[in-house]
Amino acid sequence: LRWVVAAALLRENNSLSSQYFDIYCSTVDAALKRDIGGALAASRDRDTLKSYLPKLMDGTIRPQDRFGFYYRLVGNYVSQDDALDWMFENWDWLAKEEGDKTIADYPRYVATIIRQEEAAKKYREFFEPKIGHPALIRDIKVGLADIDAKLKLIHEDQPAVFKELGF
Repeated sequence: LRWVVAAALLRENNSLSSQYFDIYCSTVDAALKRDIGGALAASRDRDTLKSYLPKLMDGTIRPQDRFGFYYRLVGNYVSQDDALDWMFENWDWLAKEEGDKTIADYPRYVATIIRQEEAAKKYREFFEPKIGHPALIRDIKVGLADIDAKLKLIHEDQPAVFKELGF
């Protein structure tokens, strides 16, 4: 509940984001860090959300927190395109920093949030050439299958949903 209250306060007063971010960076309480990180990433201010992306690289956000913070940013519809572009542009750095054990989390989990054809196209164009990488092959294939199934379901069900809602 704490992150929901914090996110609601942040949405009403975006100037709180710098205070929240300071708390996020300084706390050692894992639960508080998770809640504040969730609130920060729930912002609706694109510039604020974009400002967090470089902090994933400069050490402000700890390496062990990087993926969780990134996943929240890519899951926010306001920052999704920027977060995807950041990942694609910084892939070599990210792969080096994360290593073979955790880099596969990115294609696998990012695929779970893609729901638009344009984002799916970018994902395919970026990750299909990387299918030959031993640490990524399974996760990219799973991600592509997830995206394809989700888009098919959306495409097939959308007319019935719109009809039911009166659109």
